[in-house]
Amino acid sequence: MHHILFQTRFFLLALGSLCAAACSLSPQAPAATEIPLQSVWLYYHRGSSTGASFEQFKLSGDRLFFECGSVSGGRHAAKEQKIITISPEQLERIKIDAWQVRRYVEDLQAKFKPPGSSGTIFDPGKLSVALQFSDGPHKLE
Repeated sequence: MHHILFQTRFFLLALGSLCAAACSLSPQAPAATEIPLQSVWLYYHRGSSTGASFEQFKLSGDRLFFECGSVSGGRHAAKEQKIITISPEQLERIKIDAWQVRRYVEDLQAKFKPPGSSGTIFDPGKLSVALQFSDGPHKLE
């Protein structure tokens, strides 16, 4: 159970961190009930001294799917998979953060630095975020 709480917190922290850059630049977010967020996908791939690993999160409705594992030769091997239910308060926060990230991406045409290969511990890795709203997708890579 502790591991599941950590995974949920990591997802919220990652989305919140992206929002932090956007919050001071974007107008006030509407009420969470007015934000037409359908899904959120977050993918993180990095190298370490023991090889390359990945984590990915997919939020659809109030369900958060989490998967992590290793990457070898471009193939992902999941070592752990979980599906958890997000509380209404967490979902409200996610909707507001996602809206802020969307505004940031649209207003500034924001992009991350080019991803690395994630093959070594010195490589920066890769972070991808996809937000699906009722009017279409918004991606940040």
